[in-house]
Amino acid sequence: MNHVELLVDADDFWYRLQTDLQAANHEIMVQMMTFEGDQIGQKVVDAIRTAAAPYKQILVDNYTRFIQSDKFVYHPKYWFDQELKAEVCQTRAMFESLMQDGGQVRFTNPVGPLLIHFVGRSHKKLVVIDKKIAYVGGFNFSDHNFAWHDLMFRLEDPAIVAFLRADFVATWQDESQPSHAHFDDCEFFLLDGRSNEATFANLIELLCSAQKSLHIISPYLTFPFCAALAELPQRGVPVTLLTPEGNNKGTVRDYLLWEAHRSRFDIRLYDGMSHMKAALVDDRYLVVGSSNFDFLSYRVEEEVLAVFSNPVVIETFRQQVLEPDLARCRPFDGQASAVRGWLSYGILRAVEGLALFSRRFKSTQVIDTAIQGYPVVPDQF
Repeated sequence: MNHVELLVDADDFWYRLQTDLQAANHEIMVQMMTFEGDQIGQKVVDAIRTAAAPYKQILVDNYTRFIQSDKFVYHPKYWFDQELKAEVCQTRAMFESLMQDGGQVRFTNPVGPLLIHFVGRSHKKLVVIDKKIAYVGGFNFSDHNFAWHDLMFRLEDPAIVAFLRADFVATWQDESQPSHAHFDDCEFFLLDGRSNEATFANLIELLCSAQKSLHIISPYLTFPFCAALAELPQRGVPVTLLTPEGNNKGTVRDYLLWEAHRSRFDIRLYDGMSHMKAALVDDRYLVVGSSNFDFLSYRVEEEVLAVFSNPVVIETFRQQVLEPDLARCRPFDGQASAVRGWLSYGILRAVEGLALFSRRFKSTQVIDTAIQGYPVVPDQF
C-alpha cells in the first residue's frame, strides 16, 4: 500500500486539504453529510472555486438542508434565532455561487413527505482529487465539526483512490451499490444503507475476535455493537471505550454510559467533544471511517469504512491518537442512571423502528441542483 497519512484535528486536515485543492488541475470531488455556509464551509468552497481544476462536483446530504449548527432549523424555538437564519441563507447562497462559477452540486437522500426518510442519511465523508488523492474519515465541513476532535486519512494509493472515486461517480449518477475491496494490508467497505447488516456482521466478528484488548472510540456507540462486545469482558478481554464527556447527543450519552457500564467496559471520558470513530483490535487491526458504530450505521446510513492491518499505520494511530487521548481522558465514575438508560434505550429503539420502516421505501434519488427542494426559511424564523 502506498502513502497513508493520518491527520488529527482540523488544523492538520485543513492544511493538507487546502494545499491539495490549490494544486488540483483536473477534478475535485467532495461528498459530505454536513456542509454549512459558515466560516469553514465558505473557506472550503473558496478553495474549490479558485482551484484550476475544471471539473468540480459536490455531493451533500439533505441533512444540511434541515440541520445547521446542530439545530433543526424548523423547530419553533429557533424561529427567532437570527444567526441560524443567516447561516441557512448563507449556505444556500454559497452553493448557488459555486454553481454560477461552474461547480456542480447535488443533494442526496430526499427526506420524503413528513420527513419519513430523515433518519436514512449518507454519512460518508470523502474527497477525491485528480484521481491521485483521497481523504476519508469523520470530518464534515462546518465550524462546529472543525472545533471537535476528529481525524481523516489522506491516501495516495492509486487502486484505493480509483475504488473510492468509482463510488463517488456511482452516487453522483444515482447508482450507488455496496462494495468491498482488498488492497494489500487494508480493506475498504462501502455501505449503501440498504444491506449494511451483512457487512457489519463481518466487522462485528472482527471486533469480537480480540484476544488481548479492544479499544473503541465513538461518541455514539449503541446496539447491536454494545451487546456483541459485552462478551469480551466475560472471557477476560478488556474493552476500553473512549467517548466524549461533552457529548452533543444527550439521549445517546445517557444510554451509552449506562449500557457500557453494565457491560463492564472500561469507560474513559474525553475532555470536550470528540467526533472520532475508530476501533483497535489487539494492535493488529484498525477500523476507521465514517461509521459511529451505532444502530443508524448498522441499519440505514451510507458509510465508508476501512480496516488497516499495516503495522506502521497502526503504530502511528497509537502514538498520535490513542495514547494522547487516553492521557486526556478521565475514568468514568460509574454514576449512570438506570432509569435514564432504559428510557434512552426505548427512544433509540423507536428511532430504529422508524429507520427500518423508512428503509422499505428508501430512494437513492439525487437532486440535481442546490436550489430545488431547498427549505424556504419562514418569515417568523
